Amino acid sequence: MSDIKKILDLSTPPAQQEKLIEQLIDRKFDAELKSEWADKLGKEYGTTQQNDKDNPAQQRNVKLWLTLAAVAAVLIILLWSLKPFSSQVSADELAKDYIASAEMYDIRAAKGQISDDQQRITAIQAFNQKSYQAAIAAYADMSMLLADDLYYLGLAQLQLNDYPAAAASLKGSLQQNPSEQLREEISWYLSLSQVLQSDAAAISWLRAMPEDSWKYEEAQRLIRALEQ
Repeated sequence: MSDIKKILDLSTPPAQQEKLIEQLIDRKFDAELKSEWADKLGKEYGTTQQNDKDNPAQQRNVKLWLTLAAVAAVLIILLWSLKPFSSQVSADELAKDYIASAEMYDIRAAKGQISDDQQRITAIQAFNQKSYQAAIAAYADMSMLLADDLYYLGLAQLQLNDYPAAAASLKGSLQQNPSEQLREEISWYLSLSQVLQSDAAAISWLRAMPEDSWKYEEAQRLIRALEQ
């Protein structure tokens, strides 16, 4: 497949498209430079242009470079017109990607921050083994859920795409006055669950995140996606 066809092929990755266009532009500038110096030498040193006209192969090369230059110009315009569409990512896609790439691990057992409640230990173990349904079931059997319990319950529900239940659990965790660090994490995942429910409140949670927040840049990207 020629470079031009690869650039016009929508299945070609944007990075590869840009690289191919850069190569075409380089060729275009090389051709322009050669043409410029040929004219300069002809004027200053009397190099005849008649020789060029008598050389069919050189004439074909000139025509080829002119064609490539024109194609490169058109492709640049085309690429920039298509770029917003090819690189645009929806808020839902971003939110799902952030959830999928998150490292979720309940470290309370390792830190010795849990009691002898076997049901809680079972829930933590199930969560860390990514057995999210089992973790949810274990939390459901507990008579009282702490802020941390509701947080990890919400994360388990988030992993199973139960966004309304996740939002409810995370809101319940916030109501128990968690630590500042945990509150920040809860707010982030709550906003993701709201984005995935098309909840208008999501953008308010995202805008409330301070600049020194651990997920500030991701929040800003989500806001831009929601405002598109």
